Amino acid sequence: MTEHMQNQLNLSGAYRSSRNKTAIFCGVGLAWSAAQFEIKKISLSGVGELDLSGAFIPLLISFCALYVFTICVNEFAMQPKNVRRWRRARFDFKLSLNLVRGTLLMLAASGLSRSISTAVCIAISVVLFLILSILLELVGIIILTPLLAFIRKRQGRFSIASRVAEAEGWSRLVLLILVSVALVGIGFASLYYPPFYNLLWTTPPPPTTIWVLVVTAVLVSISFKMEEG
Repeated sequence: MTEHMQNQLNLSGAYRSSRNKTAIFCGVGLAWSAAQFEIKKISLSGVGELDLSGAFIPLLISFCALYVFTICVNEFAMQPKNVRRWRRARFDFKLSLNLVRGTLLMLAASGLSRSISTAVCIAISVVLFLILSILLELVGIIILTPLLAFIRKRQGRFSIASRVAEAEGWSRLVLLILVSVALVGIGFASLYYPPFYNLLWTTPPPPTTIWVLVVTAVLVSISFKMEEG
């Protein structure tokens, strides 16, 4: 891309505004999840006080972050095609997307523990998930490509490149199903399998807290695989 073309590329003010609001809500969510501040009540003039105890804060922050990020996605989609293909613009958008993913996971995990250590565990878990998913998806491609090539050859279809692409799609789908099943299984085990929950908890958390985290983790996993597709 020439310097003249780069100088003409620019993200719209509406996109930058929604991106900045997304970052603000995510920052608030991450700071609250890491127990950097506490909010219990908000005084509403002429109305009274709004109780922010319990699960209301993570729910409110999650809703706000998702709302402004939805606007951000819409604004990015309305950028000119050459801007959407611009490497810096794509990096900027993916940075916001991953920030939202991390915030949602942290807020979901806040029902178990609000601490810096929780943030570190979430970050390590996401990195391990990405590394393992890449390795397992590669293994799936290696296993499925010869099998699909054999099947398609009998159908008169001989393109190896097409078989690799087909194997990649099937490998991604199978991996996503396995990850979802594994996360649900961990959720059940952490609540109902004594050797496992005795290892994790001194006092088992409410089932709702576990399932909110499991569902959030499944949805984030799906978003990662959809982005790859």
